[in-house]
Order: sequence, then structure tokens, then C-alpha cells
Amino acid sequence: MLQLQGYSNKVIEIDLREVEIAREQKDKLSETLKLLNLASSYNVKGEHQKARETNQPALVASRQVEINKLHPKRRETALRLEFDALRGISKSKDNLGEYDQALDFAQQALKKAQSLKKPELEVDALLDLASLQYLSFRNLPKAIELSQQALAIAEQIKNPVLEANALQKLSTA
Repeated sequence: MLQLQGYSNKVIEIDLREVEIAREQKDKLSETLKLLNLASSYNVKGEHQKARETNQPALVASRQVEINKLHPKRRETALRLEFDALRGISKSKDNLGEYDQALDFAQQALKKAQSLKKPELEVDALLDLASLQYLSFRNLPKAIELSQQALAIAEQIKNPVLEANALQKLSTA
């Protein structure tokens, strides 16, 4: 266990340095990606407050990425950064027991996915909302409704992984 904790500390140390470098280079895309990685590392370690504090600047940085100036191969990654940051904030707030705020950020993530016209992201957002409704708000009917919406989209886009995720969510609701 200590070895794993030491590994987590090293990963966080590396993530922090990578954020510094991205900021020095004024590379908002890399900064956002590195902040999201750092927030994920904090969550793995159970440091949810630090994860939330890290996701906030990731959201700000994601909105500063000039997507039209990026190489076409990097644009796809950049388009989902704000979505990922909103999801990260929602998960952090949920882990901290701030359920109403978690729900608000999860709904913002869904709206972002819909505005991007990315059905895969929409399925993820709907499943996040279903989890919140079921686990945090104990609203089983709403969790089922959201999971069914996610399943319908996953079937429509013929994505078996997302279908399986939606079915799994329905089976646990």
C-alpha cells in the first residue's frame, strides 16, 4: 500500500511539473490536458478537494483554447476539454457530498455534449446524471429514464461499448 501511495505521489509530482511547463509555454491545450490528468490523479488518491480545485482552472483553460488555430488532428481533443472539465468538477463535487452542485455541473456537461453534437459524449453525460440521480439523490425513476435515453442513443449510433454501459447502469438501478 505504501508503495502504491508513493507511486501516486510521484505521479502527482510529475503532473504538477507538466502543468508548469504547459503554462510556461502558454499552451492552453496542454495545460488543460495536464490539469485534467492531475485532477484524476488526486481523485485516485482520494484527495477530492484538490481534484475539485484542479478541475476549476482546467475548465477556465479549456475555454481559452483557440481551437480554430490548432492542427486539425488536435481539434477533436480540444473540443471535448470543456466537457471533460465539467464532468470532473461534477464528480469531485459528488465525492465531496455537494450533490446539488454536482448535478448542476453534470447538466452543464450534458448541454456541452449536445452543443458539440457528439452522441458518445451525450451518452456519457446521461449516464453520469443517472448515477447522480440514483446514488446521490435516490431518485430511481429519474435514473432509469436517463439510462434509457443513454441506451437509445448508444443503439442509434451502434456503439456496443456504450450500449453495454447503459445496460449495466439499468441493471444496477
